[in-house]
Amino acid sequence: MYFWKTHLLVDDLKRSSLGETDFKNYYLATSIFTSACLYLVMLGSRENMFSLATEAIGTVLVTVLGINAAFTANGGPTGIRFLEKAVSISFPLLVKVLVGGFAVGFLVAVLEISGLSKYQTEWATAIGIVAVQCVFFWRLVVHVRHTNA
Repeated sequence: MYFWKTHLLVDDLKRSSLGETDFKNYYLATSIFTSACLYLVMLGSRENMFSLATEAIGTVLVTVLGINAAFTANGGPTGIRFLEKAVSISFPLLVKVLVGGFAVGFLVAVLEISGLSKYQTEWATAIGIVAVQCVFFWRLVVHVRHTNA
């Protein structure tokens, strides 16, 4: 994997010397890096750093397991067009995740209005986010597997 020298990556792409595993690893690295950046930005807005850290670790763990499970469902290194499938299937799933996220947010707001403390609502948020992400990757694996059936 190239972390800095984009021109070398472009040369490998021109030569078609990257395989399905390489593309999966770039997708995985991009997903983890994006999550890390998101949680760094969120550091200032949360009071309960333990719930934030737990959520971040859970998110990264679910991402790693989910992408690898989807890759395996596609046939692993011998599968074809993994990245195309994962990215395209992810769009409608993300639309559904957005709706699910609003539902989780609404539930957390109701819990907060009903008297739950900020500490408890931050835990509810953390658990809800990881749960929604688990559902996303579960459905991604199911749909990727069906592209090969």
